[in-house]
Amino acid sequence: MQHRRYAALDGLRGFAALAVLFSHLVPLAPSLHVVTREEWHQPLSLPQDWLTYSPLHLWWLGTEAVYLFFVLSGFVLALPFVQAGSGGRTPEGYWRSYYPSRLLRLYLPIWASLLLALVLVQAISYPENLPPGLPYDADHHTLGAMLWHSLALFGTGSLNLPLWSLKWELWFSLLLPVYVAAARLIRRQIWTAVVLVACFGLIAFGLRSGLGVLQFMPVFMIGVVIAFRLDDVRGACGWLARRVPGAMPALLLIGVVLTTARWSVLGLTASEGPLLLVATVWSILGVTLIVVSALAWEPAAAVLSRRTARFLGARSYSLYLVHLPVVTVLAAAIGADRFWLLFPVCLAASFAATEVFYRLVERPAHHLARRVRSVLRPQPRPTDRTEVDSVPGPESPTQP
Repeated sequence: MQHRRYAALDGLRGFAALAVLFSHLVPLAPSLHVVTREEWHQPLSLPQDWLTYSPLHLWWLGTEAVYLFFVLSGFVLALPFVQAGSGGRTPEGYWRSYYPSRLLRLYLPIWASLLLALVLVQAISYPENLPPGLPYDADHHTLGAMLWHSLALFGTGSLNLPLWSLKWELWFSLLLPVYVAAARLIRRQIWTAVVLVACFGLIAFGLRSGLGVLQFMPVFMIGVVIAFRLDDVRGACGWLARRVPGAMPALLLIGVVLTTARWSVLGLTASEGPLLLVATVWSILGVTLIVVSALAWEPAAAVLSRRTARFLGARSYSLYLVHLPVVTVLAAAIGADRFWLLFPVCLAASFAATEVFYRLVERPAHHLARRVRSVLRPQPRPTDRTEVDSVPGPESPTQP
């Protein structure tokens, strides 16, 4: 059962990566681009209204999917410390192997995706054909820009825009010992609640002040706390399910509605203000409830553990890294006025590029990281190993 529930997170990560792809494809439709740029939506009357301002928007949420990746990253990277036992000891040789293998696992695909983006954007002969909203800046699509973006720690520009989230993923990976040490200080359930409330408070302050470090870094801590208190989380969900019929489906539904709060509840777009701040905090709470449902509710775990979902999950990092350069080049060549052709061509090309990238870059990088880990760390006992391979955002191995 534990294996299945952890595998469900892999499937969840796959669907999140698919949502990021759709978040760049769906707004290319002229009617949807206009709708998504309105400050307030009108009463639901047209199909594009329903697609935008209802929970159906879950399938093409970009930023909220990244929040999901961050929660999953926190959860999965904390698992080895939870499974090491309650003695507060770090697995033997862990840090000696962690940083080399983790950085190889993340950076090699990042560098390859930047090189791919640099090559593909040279094929854009008519940037004026690009639909509004697709990032393109010829001054940033240079070798020098690629070398700067390759650090992925200080911003990534428009060469491959989805890499903005990898900046925070890398910082979390570097600061993992701090997160683990903080989580180990939580001894009582009341302090778990205090830490989670503090995380959401810091996120709200980060949104209000514009400090990205406060907006994004506490999201990882939510996943770390769930990992360390997983038995309590599952126990609470089991208690709720026994006493309230339909409680777990309702919890998942609430998570979906909250995740889409910026659209389905408040009808907000990218406008700023207190309501947007509240909606964003709600969306992170919703993402957390979805993760909890995948961990604690067997029907959800069963769906997310299916072969198709896990196939997407295994390739989600590659899909995340390569889809936007592919979409950008094809959008410039085809034009948004032929969306009926643009959408299926971009979808097929993105999946084809993902499969090639996965086989030629990501999978070899993963194998190399595993070999480095095995050389630098003593072989763990079977009871020390976890059944999850990789989950978070957009891709993080359970044993980095």
